[in-house]
Amino acid sequence: DLYTIRNKKFDNRIFILVPTIKPLLVLFREGHLRLSIFNHTEGFLQDTLELNSTRYQDAKAWPPHNTTTPRRSGLVAPVGTRPEDDPDLARHITNPRFGFAHTNDTSKVMQPMTFLRDELIREHGQKKGVDLFEYSQLSVRRAALLAVHAVKNRFAHRQYHTRWGFVFMAMDVAYDKHLNAFILDVNSGPSFYHDHPFPEWFRLERSALIRETLDLVQEMAFYKVAQNNSTQRLPENAKLWQVLYHELAGGPQVPGMPLEGECVNLS
Repeated sequence: DLYTIRNKKFDNRIFILVPTIKPLLVLFREGHLRLSIFNHTEGFLQDTLELNSTRYQDAKAWPPHNTTTPRRSGLVAPVGTRPEDDPDLARHITNPRFGFAHTNDTSKVMQPMTFLRDELIREHGQKKGVDLFEYSQLSVRRAALLAVHAVKNRFAHRQYHTRWGFVFMAMDVAYDKHLNAFILDVNSGPSFYHDHPFPEWFRLERSALIRETLDLVQEMAFYKVAQNNSTQRLPENAKLWQVLYHELAGGPQVPGMPLEGECVNLS
């Protein structure tokens, strides 16, 4: 029941910022899509895929990865010796290093969130496509907030999370054919993929994400220093972030968000 885009698997990398653990404040950033470049249901035919049989066999003779091996024929060198060089793995795993082992075309490996909306419109027409996309955006926020509630006690009890502690996470999300979101993975130290020439939209997204994260952490720390209930305020620097939950401002800040301990009904 997995939803795929043109029969290729993908996940939605979202970002979660908890700039203050006590009181709990949870912010959401929609992120981007990470795509498999191979059709995941057909049998593997090397001569019909990006990495054709001749290039793949030739590439197997390349040396193990090192910093001196040059790029060749549009491939990220070297290939043939690493897990990501196996097309059968690359069709199922959406981590960008698997895609970039077979192509340097970033549009085949990652796309902005508007790509999902456009694909839904292409498949279902304007109205239904937009409705499905809007539902997916509510579903992914609910899933993310439930995940934070599930692990928040671990944040609070770690020794390095003092009164000034914060948490920055990336979550990888898949969708079923009804556009219900499911958290696949939670990353406490996400990579920003610095070793590829990325498109302008991704560079802007990445730089804004890092800049606003630091601004928000500093802003909430200042509110705590004030010691006058100012931590009840919503952050003012969250232009690209959406506040999902604020413990001192009434809990959920978005309609339809779950309460702590609530189960999600997918019917």
